[in-house]
Amino acid sequence: MSRAALHLLICLLFTAGSAAAEIRQDGVDKEDPESRAEAPDRPADMPLAELPNPPDFRLGPPRPQAIEAIDRLLRELVDQEPNVREAAHRTLVEAKNDWVAGIALRIDRLAERADKAAMRRTLENARDKARDQLRAETGKSDPTPDYLEVALRYAKPESQDWRDVTQLLGQSRMLSAIGTTEASREIIRIFVRFGEFMRIDCQRQLDSMGDLSVAALIETQRHPAPVISEWAEKLLRLRKKLSPHDAVRTDNPTALADTLVALGRNGDPESARLLISFAGTDQAPVRKAARQGIALLGEVAAWQLRDAYLNATGKQPPRDWTWKRTARELFTEFDRLRLERIYKLYGEAKKSLAAGELNKMAEGYDLVLTLNPEFDGRAEMVPGYRKFAKSVAKEDPSAALLALRRAERIDSAEDSRKETRAERLLLEAEQLKEKGLIDSELLRRAESSSPIAREEAARLRTPGQGVAVWGKSSRYFIAFTVSLIALLGAGWVMISSLRRRPKSQKASAPPLDD
Repeated sequence: MSRAALHLLICLLFTAGSAAAEIRQDGVDKEDPESRAEAPDRPADMPLAELPNPPDFRLGPPRPQAIEAIDRLLRELVDQEPNVREAAHRTLVEAKNDWVAGIALRIDRLAERADKAAMRRTLENARDKARDQLRAETGKSDPTPDYLEVALRYAKPESQDWRDVTQLLGQSRMLSAIGTTEASREIIRIFVRFGEFMRIDCQRQLDSMGDLSVAALIETQRHPAPVISEWAEKLLRLRKKLSPHDAVRTDNPTALADTLVALGRNGDPESARLLISFAGTDQAPVRKAARQGIALLGEVAAWQLRDAYLNATGKQPPRDWTWKRTARELFTEFDRLRLERIYKLYGEAKKSLAAGELNKMAEGYDLVLTLNPEFDGRAEMVPGYRKFAKSVAKEDPSAALLALRRAERIDSAEDSRKETRAERLLLEAEQLKEKGLIDSELLRRAESSSPIAREEAARLRTPGQGVAVWGKSSRYFIAFTVSLIALLGAGWVMISSLRRRPKSQKASAPPLDD
């Protein structure tokens, strides 16, 4: 290598190192397409829509109380007493949503220690007995009776294999009663962990859940075991839910949202357009799920996102936009079209605030929150509401209290929310004082919410002429008085009924024979 070429290489390396240092110092890569891309025109108050994080599919740790309840129910399901077993069988449908993690833990423990071949033989023996009995009684045979009912009918509490298979069937019934996507995933895991002899029962429980199990079956199509993935595909085909467009045909918004996320998780580019079509819907859970599905697809959906942006705006997205930037701009355009009227009302209300027309501002803010309670700019309304409440506190305290309650509800800053709460409590205490009462408890709560309330609370705590102080002791005294009056009234009714009873019995007695 010549000396000139060596010098040139050193200069290039030095330049690259300087650029990297600049990136590290500024915290922003100036060559990043997402940083250099310019945003299109949008309402000044509308931020760029966020790309939601995909949901966490992992189950959290189970609650100790849930574990205790599950174990108690499973013990009763295999109890020596038939009445106890029957009562536990009826209680399985009362399983709570937060039991899924505990049931999953029990499924894994049972799969690790149980004799699966013996469990299969026990279940098959009970099933065959049920078929023979039905054939003897009616001449007909049910090829697939309810396995849990069969196991309980031919109970063998002394057999460990019978207890294992009965408790496993009981757990699948609890999961189907819970009826969530997480629960359906665990039902599928029962088939995965225990094998073919549980396939029919798992299939029945998934069918009983209807559309709520579609999302889990869509995800199971990606299972590494061909037997499991083909089984899930077969169930979807039998339900006519195999194609993405058929899968989203449901009247259940929860099932629809979970299905959209599952389609994104599967990574099929054919579902990108379908997910984009739901990304601007008015239903917030469905809209969020569709955007999460797009985030899960990632780069796979890049060209569909660019095409959708062109259709929505009539403009080609810049070539240097990444798929993330295109998705965020597309979501922002969807939000603009959906919320155009709301942002217009919000802008007019802010102009009224700047002009000092607080009544008009409050009406505008109220209308915005009525149309969209989760409006992104709602936290910025808090100062306006507090200013309005202060201006009308004397002439219209009811309107002031309503404004402060709304400000307290929409405020996202903890310190500011405490100050708003203190203002509301002080206003309530002042109204009571005007009626002749000093509520010490309200004033104490106001002081604990914010230190700025102490001076005003001290003023309101000073009694005037004809003002009664009402605190905790007053509340207890009133409660005691009301309870005493109620007891006296009940006693009076009982004494009156006892006095009347002999007369009525005497009047109804039959006449004596001569």
